[in-house]
Amino acid sequence: NSPRQIYIDDRGYVWISTYKNGVNEYREGMASIRTLELGDLNTVVEDNNGYYWLGSNTDGIIVYDPRTDETVAHFTKDNSPMLGNIMVGSCKASDGSIWFGSYNGGLIRCKPTGGDPRQTVITNWRSTGDPQGLSTNNVWSVTEDKWHRMWLATLGGGIQMLDLKTNKFRTWNTDNTQLPSNYLTSVWWIKKGWLMVGTSWFWCFVNPVTGQ
Repeated sequence: NSPRQIYIDDRGYVWISTYKNGVNEYREGMASIRTLELGDLNTVVEDNNGYYWLGSNTDGIIVYDPRTDETVAHFTKDNSPMLGNIMVGSCKASDGSIWFGSYNGGLIRCKPTGGDPRQTVITNWRSTGDPQGLSTNNVWSVTEDKWHRMWLATLGGGIQMLDLKTNKFRTWNTDNTQLPSNYLTSVWWIKKGWLMVGTSWFWCFVNPVTGQ
């Protein structure tokens, strides 16, 4: 009874990630919803090769092939460079990489080699106190702009933008803007091209060109 995210794939199948009830699949004409026992999931994103990258609430990142009903890869802090196992938000970038925001685990990028999830290079950005680094290890949502920069909603660290050309972060918070709170839950783009940010108080907007 605790759905976390709903995703509709290219075939029209509906996938529902849940807390404490795995993944549920619904296809038009099915007599009932099918449950896949893949653990407690918070987020899901599809890569360019049709694999589903599932962010778990307890067990890191699971890569699932819906065509064969098989788990093809599973990454945790025990077998990868990841700092933590609790994934909260995710997105697919234009270069095909998969990004995850995590609870107490920083920002994570997964780059499959040759499209094979089993040959994935993982990069984990962590908070070190650097003013041009990640502000907190709690990243709740992540998205990409048309300049291929990554925007983050953090829990306690405000809004951040990662420029991959310089590997540096820019931060918007209550100290340098009129942002009402540093505790953010979501980031997404509106038609105007501005970033819409959900805070613990209300919505805010950021112009990615001016930074205002």
